[in-house]
Amino acid sequence: RTPMNAILGFAELLRRGWQNNPQDTRRHLDTILGSGRHLLALINDILDLSKVEAGRLEVERVPCAVHAVVHEVADIMRLRANEKGVRLLVRCPEALPANVLTDAGRVRQIITNLIGNALKFTLQGQVTVTLRMVASEGAADTTSRLAIDIADTGIGIPADKLDAIFEPFVQAEASTTRQFGGTGLGLAISRRFARALGGDVTVSSTPGQGSTFHVTLDVGPLEGVDWLSPESLVAVTREQSRQDDVHWQFDAGCVLVVDDGAENRELVRLVLESAGLTVVEAHDGAMALDVVAREVPDLVLMDVNMPVMDGYTATRL
Repeated sequence: RTPMNAILGFAELLRRGWQNNPQDTRRHLDTILGSGRHLLALINDILDLSKVEAGRLEVERVPCAVHAVVHEVADIMRLRANEKGVRLLVRCPEALPANVLTDAGRVRQIITNLIGNALKFTLQGQVTVTLRMVASEGAADTTSRLAIDIADTGIGIPADKLDAIFEPFVQAEASTTRQFGGTGLGLAISRRFARALGGDVTVSSTPGQGSTFHVTLDVGPLEGVDWLSPESLVAVTREQSRQDDVHWQFDAGCVLVVDDGAENRELVRLVLESAGLTVVEAHDGAMALDVVAREVPDLVLMDVNMPVMDGYTATRL
């Protein structure tokens, strides 16, 4: 409710014209945007937890460059770290497989949750993410796993709370929510994702000195997989950063936007028109077919759930 209160409250202020100057308007809009992103993250966490508890969580097993995923997340979150005066480091001290079989999307969520947590509870010092390969525990299991350690110099966790923090909606101390925010869902979801990927998330901590969250992931068979040295991993990361700086520009074209929500259509139209594209709208699948019969758009953005005719049927026809 906290982010929703901010969204509705500042939107109402802007609607009534109570802002005093452009700086106030920009600040209110930034608050609405930040609160909206926060609310979306909470909604996604709750939906993910619901899927897990209902036994409906689906994970992929496809080739994934986990080291690249970790660097991408770190690059995104380094701005937050810099704002707090905290260093965020990624280390690959030994050779790693170029690709392993796992779910890149779920791995990204795990790492985002754990780095975000580490930054939240670290007021000074650094957060260090270390990747390495480890042997699986147990005599019958001789496979290797990928280990990712997220170590911080934050407030730490009392020993009697180390198990409880992985329960949904639980945080180490009652005062944690008031001081740092959050719902207590990130760790619960991260552990369940890791276990679905054949690994786990555990923690070791010393109050007042910091915590280390240990992630392990099953990587599948490694026969024939290329290995990258620490130097090669650094080079690959630099090349990825250069590619991320590429800016795209669209040629002129016509896009048909099909959505039963007028607000959604207007938002997409404004964004696409600002990129130089022409937009045609339809509010259901049947209307979309009528539009396509009159003119052939270069691209169709089709909603799924709509009245009269849904997106699947319209796309098929």
